Amino acid sequence: MFVFHEGTSQHRMYQAFGWLLLAIPMIIAPYMLPSFRVAQLAQCAGWAVAILGMNIAIGWSGLLSLGHIAFCGVGAYTTTILINESGWEFWMTLPLAFIVCFIAGGLVGLPALKIKGLYLALVTFSLAYTFPILLKIEGGGVARRTGGDNGRNLDEKLVPTEWIRKLFFVNGEGTDESTRIAVYKYFVTVAIGLVCFLIVRNILKSRGGRAMIALRDNHIGAAVSGVPLNKTKVLTFALSAAIAGIGGSLIAMVLDSVGPTMFDANYAIITLMGLVLAGVGTLHGCWLGGLFVVFLQDLAPRAVGLVPFYELDVVYARAIYGVMLVLVAFFMPGGVVSFSKKWRARLIQVVPKLPDTSHLPKPGAAVTLG
Repeated sequence: MFVFHEGTSQHRMYQAFGWLLLAIPMIIAPYMLPSFRVAQLAQCAGWAVAILGMNIAIGWSGLLSLGHIAFCGVGAYTTTILINESGWEFWMTLPLAFIVCFIAGGLVGLPALKIKGLYLALVTFSLAYTFPILLKIEGGGVARRTGGDNGRNLDEKLVPTEWIRKLFFVNGEGTDESTRIAVYKYFVTVAIGLVCFLIVRNILKSRGGRAMIALRDNHIGAAVSGVPLNKTKVLTFALSAAIAGIGGSLIAMVLDSVGPTMFDANYAIITLMGLVLAGVGTLHGCWLGGLFVVFLQDLAPRAVGLVPFYELDVVYARAIYGVMLVLVAFFMPGGVVSFSKKWRARLIQVVPKLPDTSHLPKPGAAVTLG
């Protein structure tokens, strides 16, 4: 058992070592893998931000929402339409996508004032189910702007400039253009994702974040403590939708296209499963959830092909999701992140730093008023 006292130099070194274990693979990976794998990792970062938005509502506020995939799609289509029809740069579309999804999330959050639990899940899931249908409406020019069933390609791709190629060391003669673009998109999505995670982390430590957690743990206790329940619910939905919309914009940028099948009810379930498998109510779980969303769909059909003596259809690969979810529910109820924290607690103990009480009067001492 290793014991570290919070705030000491040993504890800071332990924290720095943990961040290095996370940062080094993230920096080296795009230079060691082929371009299509790097593009998949960039997708993982985009889905991680989308799952982060879901986690704000489900994990930290206790609002069972299954419709955040629609907000993710709103962000993706907002970015695509602004780039294709207004000639905006990708960077310029992010603030507007955030605002549009924030307003949409606030409007959808209004029913959460009256309903909760499974009824709220049903209402939000209907949003995920109807969103792809709304994209195909011919009236009002909706299908013309969204592309209908075929979706739309981004007219302007995110291509690194010369100085960025030198910065990321992808300007060599042996590096093809697809690899340069994939590496650039990877670092862009990871950087924007880190900013989103840092913002959410600070919000959770603020008064508003404590109000969300109080809302999740006990409605009555939160109300007694002075938490404005209605305001907190609406703002939580709005913020979670806005973060999910940023994730959708990143996914559209990585894939250079959008389509209704990318943000349908199927992906609503897949992203929810990614969140549950990784860990609800954890920041690190969102990153793992992004990996699950992308790579489980890629590796599951290959795993089915390895089954001996049987020829299984690729459709059976989806059963792997269900099997993994059952196994996690039995052996890792809190997800992978919670399970790893329990094992880490057996090896490493961090003793919290006690507050300074030297300025307070000692018990039994006389107190002078005025």
